[in-house]
Amino acid sequence: MSLKPGCYLMSFTPKDGEKSQPPQAYIGTFRVTGTPPKTPRRASGDLYVLNVRSRPGTPAVATPEERVYSQVYEKAELSVLPSREFASFLESLSPPAGSSDTPIPSFPVEDYRYYLEVLSISEEGAGLNLEVAAHEYDPEAKTLEPHIKLQVRLTETSGGKSYTGQLVNGEEERGRFHLHWISPFVRQAELRLFALSPASTRVKLPGLKTSDMDAALAKAKAKNLAGCSSASKDGAAGRKVPTWEGLFNDIHWKVKLTEFKDAKAPVGQDAWTPYDLSDMGQRLREEVDPKDWTYDLLCVSSFEGSQYLGIMFDAEATDLNERPRESAAVAALQVVDFDRPKQHFQDVLGGAAYYRTALHEVGHAMNLTHNFREGSLMNTTGPLIQPRVQARGRQPAVPLKFDVAWHFSADEAEWLQHAPDIAVRPGGISRRGVRLNQEMRPVPPALTFKAAAELILELEPVVEVFPFGAPIRLNYRLCNRGPDRAVPRDISLRGGHVMGRVTGPDRVTRFFRSAFRCCDTATKDDELARLESGETVAEGMTILRGIDYPLFPEPGAYQIELEIRWDADNQTNRVVGHANVTVTAADPKDHAQAIAAALILNDSAMMPALVQGLIVPKGLRALSLALRSTTLAPHYLAIALKCKIMGAKRRTNWDRNLGAKVRRVSILPRPSAFGLQRKIVQTWREEKQLRREEKQLRREVSPTDSASGSRGGLQKLNSSEVALTKTTNGWLNRVHDFTP
Repeated sequence: MSLKPGCYLMSFTPKDGEKSQPPQAYIGTFRVTGTPPKTPRRASGDLYVLNVRSRPGTPAVATPEERVYSQVYEKAELSVLPSREFASFLESLSPPAGSSDTPIPSFPVEDYRYYLEVLSISEEGAGLNLEVAAHEYDPEAKTLEPHIKLQVRLTETSGGKSYTGQLVNGEEERGRFHLHWISPFVRQAELRLFALSPASTRVKLPGLKTSDMDAALAKAKAKNLAGCSSASKDGAAGRKVPTWEGLFNDIHWKVKLTEFKDAKAPVGQDAWTPYDLSDMGQRLREEVDPKDWTYDLLCVSSFEGSQYLGIMFDAEATDLNERPRESAAVAALQVVDFDRPKQHFQDVLGGAAYYRTALHEVGHAMNLTHNFREGSLMNTTGPLIQPRVQARGRQPAVPLKFDVAWHFSADEAEWLQHAPDIAVRPGGISRRGVRLNQEMRPVPPALTFKAAAELILELEPVVEVFPFGAPIRLNYRLCNRGPDRAVPRDISLRGGHVMGRVTGPDRVTRFFRSAFRCCDTATKDDELARLESGETVAEGMTILRGIDYPLFPEPGAYQIELEIRWDADNQTNRVVGHANVTVTAADPKDHAQAIAAALILNDSAMMPALVQGLIVPKGLRALSLALRSTTLAPHYLAIALKCKIMGAKRRTNWDRNLGAKVRRVSILPRPSAFGLQRKIVQTWREEKQLRREEKQLRREVSPTDSASGSRGGLQKLNSSEVALTKTTNGWLNRVHDFTP
């Protein structure tokens, strides 16, 4: 007897679970892959609490998934689902017309409770014995913790499609297990592709014309074989390009592809910022049921201020709805210099590179990380492309070359098949929250330059003491005291190479990371730059919230550890710096501070304003409260000015678009003496940005502004104070008016 590969519907009733009030039971899926002795057997499963008090009603017109899910709940109300009726109930489910398998049901993420890692499977007489490590999910901490090792003893029923048995700990029975085979696939999901075209050029969807990609890759390979003796002959570029469905079929995922070819981008949206993407991503998902496994890929023009080809934006700082990994994006119209003439990225090699980047970003949405050791889909696209080089002197021309393997690596496929649901599904948790992987698998070795005293990362807080509710600002320098080094070109929070940890007075460590989780560049050189011996590169950052929670939730002393990590010269490079800051308690005389701090720290609404000067109604309310506080105002003035500049660029009508939507809050009257000269706390980066944008402010205000004597804007700007024009100061006072 052996378990048939595929997906099983699984149920578990704890001992005495039927007698408890309310009745206790769990439902989920169990996955089996491999056919010994050819391939090793692997198995895993996930359990969701069966909440019979809130079972959904059966819809009038139900999809196959909804029908299975609803019947599961209906049966649960009658008999706590499992028990003797489980097998007969499953046998009564009929697959949809034209299909040989029952759809794999999905369950609400808030009901997730256990991941079952099967350590071994052995035959014992007429039964099977599974050694299982149960990992318990903590929905508050959003972590999966190793729990206990147990045994599942199964007996086959219904001709090898169903199994029933007990969960035991030694000789103590913990409950009853039931399995029923429902599908040859192990997981099921929907992938939605959106072409968000600007007014000028149409964005194409990736991966729809594999024949064009096959022809373009064959042509490029033929040129290399004919014109360049050193060209690769390993046949990787000659393999057929798989379709979306075919690629995932190979790892036993059933993926439904849905195309939206005519979705229109906002007018003038030729370059997208992180929060533009996040805002659009949320709008596109308004009708999506959160329990469904639905991934979205936004195909846009390009990304503002970067040469990135693809990004995983829906995570951490730019995850506006706190349901990460629902969406990713690719830049269809980014102009790349791979060939002559220059092309839009979506047209290179018949769209092959564009499709490959799209697959890479969807892999990130499924919580896969970069893999620089192999040519699999999770290696970045840029280093796999050899741009065309013109002939020079005796040096012959080198044709465009693209060596790519159209598959996930063995480790990546195993993750997609057997990782916990909560770590793979949209809206789940990060890999950091999956503690079992951290304990069982060693961290890739990293070379710490700090130990060699060659690369030094120096951190300097902008001020020594910050008030409660203020963002923490750091200036930092990466100094090279050794030979020339390849380092990240962008070491800001936008660059994808920066991460950090904050340890507070409660001794809890909280994490923060770059705004973009994945930054796939056109070539490897786009990510790295040469830092010569003795050179220093300076940056600044403003941090407020981390991956899950506020980084500075209470007054006290904090230690900040900043890390820059990148791959170069076939190794992982890492440099770390430290700083200490103090957060003081709220001033009891400043009534606006406590209200503003509570709103800012407990809600992510301020993050769009802090990161890119974009404010939504909730963010405007929080910003206005901060500016009403005499304690916090100097720390939020730079953010307010950034918002004003961004609003001027986008022609935002503050009164019409935002003012009417902001809920008013009553606090003490605002201070009467808000003069034109204000204190400002800002990083080097913010100061540089405001200087660069000063011309925009001058164009936006009246040429007769009495505060400046000529065109308005920022009359003066330095690290400690800013002299504002009358118009700019008036705008700030109007922001105050949202809290009369």
